Amino acid sequence: MLVGTIINTPDPSLVPPEVLGLLVNLMVHVDNARACAKARGALRGLVTLSVREQSTLALKLLRNMATHTGEDLCEELVRTFAADLLELVASAESVEAQLEALGLLADLPLSLLEELPELLVQSGALELASQLLLPEVAGEDDLLLEAVRFVAAAAQHRGCAPLLVGEALPRLVQLLGSGSGGRQEDDEIVLAAVHALHHLLFCEEAREWLLTESSLTSNLLDLLHDKVPSIRLLASSALDIIAEHDLTGQWVAQIRSRKFLAHNAEWLEAMEEDDEERYEEALAITQALGKMAVHDVSELEEMQQADVRARVGYDDGYDEGYVEDSYGQEYGLDLHSPGQLAGAGEAFGALSDEAYLGMGGESDEEEEGEGEGEYDEEEEVEED
Repeated sequence: MLVGTIINTPDPSLVPPEVLGLLVNLMVHVDNARACAKARGALRGLVTLSVREQSTLALKLLRNMATHTGEDLCEELVRTFAADLLELVASAESVEAQLEALGLLADLPLSLLEELPELLVQSGALELASQLLLPEVAGEDDLLLEAVRFVAAAAQHRGCAPLLVGEALPRLVQLLGSGSGGRQEDDEIVLAAVHALHHLLFCEEAREWLLTESSLTSNLLDLLHDKVPSIRLLASSALDIIAEHDLTGQWVAQIRSRKFLAHNAEWLEAMEEDDEERYEEALAITQALGKMAVHDVSELEEMQQADVRARVGYDDGYDEGYVEDSYGQEYGLDLHSPGQLAGAGEAFGALSDEAYLGMGGESDEEEEGEGEGEYDEEEEVEED
């Protein structure tokens, strides 16, 4: 009934917007899209409403139908209405209509049209899309995104690649950069641009310019570490094409190295963290040993002297009560003066006999007398 409202209304402009709005939501389901496409005159009525009245609702409805790739309705839209839709891109009076028309064509398999290069030139759609690749011209990022997607769809046609080398190609590369005119922070625009450039790398003329005159390879190497998996995967695939056709060998080694780092990023990060932990442990041990080490020669000499004092039996401990300070003074010794140790033997050797006897020693005469007495007793025992 809803589709019949479109078909049976003589003037498409009289179709109630509520009906179109409801159909926009219903076309999300593939079965509803098939039913609408099979109704006689439905597609033609929607395209007429889109082109003649520049109805954004009708264009949205067709876009939702075109998202079901592989369906016959997509092929019918391309083969029957592509020329009309391309004319709409160049002649749209509002940004909304231009945006929806570009988005619709980007979702359609344009590569099925053999005459696509001629249609792009005749309609002026490609020239307009190339201009919209400049952010300052597009104004809105949504319009810029649809222009990039449209160029990517056209790039899948081999005959269209040479047409893109002039203006569109440098601007696509510029979108991948982080400088002026770059949109590296916009994931959707970057993904669409890499998708377009990936197809253009299969064109010899475009590939030669991209490898020798642009910064594409450097930008793709940076995208290997992008947070979006689909961007990383597409960038890696594009780099494989570059490495295969890099006759000079300028990029092959760097591509392999960067792809290895990107592929093993988690493992390398874990190893780096482990190395940092080991370094911190070694540094802590070194600092601890450094605090224990002796750095001054005078300090080392003091330690050696203290060791000597401990070995000969005197040190500061004697001052604490082990030996009185006056010990040895009567013999001319000062145990707290290490310089007198060398003369200690001479000091004791110079003691007088009286001093020696005073310390409990015996004289040489007494020792001789004792010896003679013992001898006499032995002689008496023998006489008896």
